[in-house]
Amino acid sequence: MFEKDAFDYFTDMMPALHNYVTVDTTAFTSNSDYLLALFNMCKTILTGDSGEDAECHAAKLLEVILLQCKGMVDQCIPSFVELVLARLTREVKTSELRTMCLQVSLVSCMFIRLYFISRIDFFTSLLERLSSRLCIPVLIWSLKL
Repeated sequence: MFEKDAFDYFTDMMPALHNYVTVDTTAFTSNSDYLLALFNMCKTILTGDSGEDAECHAAKLLEVILLQCKGMVDQCIPSFVELVLARLTREVKTSELRTMCLQVSLVSCMFIRLYFISRIDFFTSLLERLSSRLCIPVLIWSLKL
């Protein structure tokens, strides 16, 4: 339903979605369908043509999920990072969107370090595939440390 009709209202729904994740994190993480629904909403926004304002909100929601649910959503990290890095391969007009997408990647590195390091081969290969279209050699360099 969201993909067909509601994506136009994603920015308006953002405060409620943010509260849903932050107010009762235990309830949010108790059912993986909730996480999947929010991820699919963000994916629809970040892969579609809904505008950079909505895309910035989608990246922010992914960051909030990572920060708020630290250790409870580790299995989602590759999907989150791949989604935001793939968005960076398309033209980005505002620094806000670029910053938010990079923040999702950096939060993955900093706060979920053990999981990230255990999957470093995945992230390194992903970045190498995308590096021809990305202007973030510092991130690639930092991942190889």
